[in-house]
This record gives sequence, C-alpha cells and structure tokens, in this order.
Amino acid sequence: MINHKPLTGIFLGSGASAALAEISTEDKFINKLFDEGRDGWINRGSLKIGGYQLADWIRHVGDIELCMSHLHNLASIHRESGAIVAIINLRAAIAEYLKRLPICPGEIVVSSEKKTQDLFERFLQENMRRSSVVFPTTNYDLVIEQLLKKMGFPSYYPEIPGQVAGNHTEGIPIYKLHGSINWLEKRWVQNGQLMSTDPPTLIVDDPGVLINDSDVYLYSVREQDGTGRKKYSPVLIPFFYQKEVWLESRWRPIFDPHWRSATDLLSKDVAMLNIYSIGYRLPPADHYMLTWLLEILNKAKLREILREVVVVCKLNFQNSSDKELQKALYPFFEDKNVHRDGLAMFLKKYFGEAI
Repeated sequence: MINHKPLTGIFLGSGASAALAEISTEDKFINKLFDEGRDGWINRGSLKIGGYQLADWIRHVGDIELCMSHLHNLASIHRESGAIVAIINLRAAIAEYLKRLPICPGEIVVSSEKKTQDLFERFLQENMRRSSVVFPTTNYDLVIEQLLKKMGFPSYYPEIPGQVAGNHTEGIPIYKLHGSINWLEKRWVQNGQLMSTDPPTLIVDDPGVLINDSDVYLYSVREQDGTGRKKYSPVLIPFFYQKEVWLESRWRPIFDPHWRSATDLLSKDVAMLNIYSIGYRLPPADHYMLTWLLEILNKAKLREILREVVVVCKLNFQNSSDKELQKALYPFFEDKNVHRDGLAMFLKKYFGEAI
C-alpha cells in the first residue's frame, strides 16, 4: 500500500556539523581531538610506531583513517594489546571531545554559524510541513538531535536497544550509521582481559544528559581496579578502512537491524522521495556506502518516486573521493542540484536571500 505522504531523506555528513556547530574536520580534527590532555589517553599503552608515541605518530602522518587502519591490523591480525588499547582510547577521546563542544543551538556565539543554524531550522520546518523526514547520518555528534529538540520535535534511533522507555518508535527517525557518542556499551576488565556481553549490552543516553561520572569510558584495559565493576565504551565505528568489518562482526547485533530499517524506510512505496545529501563526501574508507546509496536510489527510480537528489557539499571533482561520489550519484541528479559552496550558501540561495 502506497503511503501518499512524500518522504524526505536528509543525509548528514561531517560538513553539516562543521557548518552548524563549527566541529572541525580532517586535519584540524586531529589537533582538536588531542587537545586538553586527550593525547595522553592515546599514549597510555606501551605501543610506539616509528619511535613515536601514538598521538605524535598520528599527528606526524596527518591522516587519522590511515593510522587507525594500521592500528586495526595490529589489533586484529597480530593481537597487539597496545593497539587494542589505542583504539578503545581513541574512541573515548572522540566521544569526550564531541561531548564537550557547545553543540546545543543558541550556545554558539559565532554569528556565521548562528545564521546558518537559523536558516537550517527554517529549511527543516519547511520540509516537515510537506513531507515525512528521516535523517541518515555518519556523524557521531548530537547536532541534529539537539536541533530537533530545540525545535520541539522528539527523535529516536530505529531498532537500537537500550533507549528510554516510550522512545523507541516516537518522533523523527535518526539513523546513526556509524554509531553515536550517546550509545554506550557495557564493558569491564576481568583478570586483565577486556570483557563484554554477547550480544553487546547497550545504554542509549538522552542526548542532552550524557553520563559523565568516572565510570563512563574504559580508557585502558590495564586499569583493572579489582572490583570487576562495569564501565562504558562509546559505540563508534572508528575512522579506518575496515569499518565494514566492524559493522558485520561484534557490533552486528546493534548495527544490522538499524541499517536494514534505514534501507526499508528509504525504499518503501511513498508518493514521492526527495534526497538531500549535506556535507558528505563519500571518503575512500566508506566505499561500502556506494552500494547502499545506489540500492536506495535505484529502487526509488524504478518505482518512479524519486523526485530529486540535491547534493550540498564543498566538492572538488578533481579530488578522487569526490569523483567517486559524482560517479555514484550522477544518474540521479542534475548539475543544477549540486551546490559546491557548502551549506550556508545553499540555504541562502534556497530562501532567495542576498549573498
């Protein structure tokens, strides 16, 4: 049975959070990540590479995906305990950095970001009036959750266990395809070994009230306190080329139903489907996303419900990864719907404001 209400999918990448909340991306992200002593978390293990402590090595290489891919190989193939500790601590550092940012709308004092937020809220309100809206995102942060909360719209994570009672199916669906800083897995150390339940036990925190006591993040498997008490580790698919392995291995019970729900929702029979891809560049480490995007878009095109695909990103099609995005989406969009100047400029054009 066809749902006669149109559906709008607003896919958010890191460029959206950069524009809305000034969250650093690429090389600047590394510097921010290792501020405020968080480099010490990564260096807690004994592992050194090329004579460098791990945080210094990552800074030296300047490519966090490449570095974490190497750490993944050391951990999974060589069972190097220092690499296992480093990956845990890097995830904890990422969550801690994003948790402490002033992501709640109204807290950001930079005028350009505030203006972009205001226009983005208008953009969301307009789309919500005329269609159902869903947010797939690869971002770990809580920018979209906070924006929706400010606007008075509840949200939830479809098929994710551990959410607050009554908030499993109510509100606007948000699909956190690579995890979220408020998804916390119970972990503990026993006899020097890192332990977890099977399947993983998940607690999903209210985006506005993150757990912040001393037991939140498992900084190191070496920190055994003898009590066996449980700690929490953020469920984030790390920055590396083996993301698909993580999606299909230990965290499969968490992510598989979530991804399938996103696919089903975006592929169902609706009167019309609009797709906005905002701030996502399809990096090389996300190669599997090509298959996912093409599956959704081809199904929509076959059913003749795909109205338009709009790409909003600071793209440079001379860049190899941007070329991959172009190849993936080219059959589905017109050149006029590619906005290479980023979110702020797109919103001004969308509302016909003077630039």
